[in-house]
Amino acid sequence: MKSGNWVAKCLNLNPSCSRLNFAETWWKFFWRLHLPSKVKIFFWKACNNWIPARVNIFAHGMKLIVNCPFCLKKAESTLHALCNCSLLKELQAAYNINGGNKVLNSDSFLDFVISCYALVDVRVFKVFCVMWW
Repeated sequence: MKSGNWVAKCLNLNPSCSRLNFAETWWKFFWRLHLPSKVKIFFWKACNNWIPARVNIFAHGMKLIVNCPFCLKKAESTLHALCNCSLLKELQAAYNINGGNKVLNSDSFLDFVISCYALVDVRVFKVFCVMWW
């Protein structure tokens, strides 16, 4: 019996999808930005929910209150901590990032970052990266 990879190769099937190709393209672009490595690594961790936001810590078994310590209104997810907290709204307003609230209603920090990049030029995006870091 042949393996699934061999069958796919014989049938000339490509296991990748457009979303994967987009993600690969996005990360290649991101890693080539002229930013300090520590900023890029922080963003990579944030986009993968590997920063110590309260929701992420709770998901790993630590018992704690997950509400944001600053606004006390919503759970402190990566997206909330870095973008949606009421204390960070001033930053978004200063650079006019609202995108008709499409950006603010992102499902993940990665979606938020990609949406922000689509709204601004690379120079401003690099400033955002450093400010969020």
